[in-house]
Formats: sequence, C-alpha cells, structure tokens
Amino acid sequence: MRNGIDGPKKALDIVKNINDKYIRFEALYEIVSELANAGKFEDALEVSGHIGDKYLRSSALRKVVVGLAEAGKPYTEILDETLEIAR
Repeated sequence: MRNGIDGPKKALDIVKNINDKYIRFEALYEIVSELANAGKFEDALEVSGHIGDKYLRSSALRKVVVGLAEAGKPYTEILDETLEIAR
C-alpha cells in the first residue's frame, strides 16, 4: 500500500485515532480499496469488518468482489454477504 502501510493491523492502528466515525469509516473504505487493488483480498476483508456504515461496508465489499472476479478467484460467498448488508 501507499505511505508504507503494508498490513491491516498497522492501518487499523492509525485509523482508530480518527474521532469522527464517518471520516474513520471513509478512511477504512479507502484502505479496503487499496488492499483490493493490490490483490490483498484477505486483508481487505479483515479491514472491511471494521466499517460500521452499511453503505460504505457494502461498497468496500463490492470492491473486493470485483477484484476477486478479475483475478479469477471465488467470490460468491463475499457477494452474498455484500447483498445481505445492502438489504
């Protein structure tokens, strides 16, 4: 990832210091996007679990699903979770 953040634990440690929860959720969404773009799908899924906003979490999971599909990896379980959150 950019700025030397190379794992979900480090990213979560940094983001937890953001007081405004919506800004924190936005930051987590961006981290999930970067991880998914880098092909780090398990890390992206771990971070997405910390997004408390349903819309942003389902959007983040959608990024993971697209990345998995593009990489030719199984994605239906995550797609089902994404659809369940969106309901």
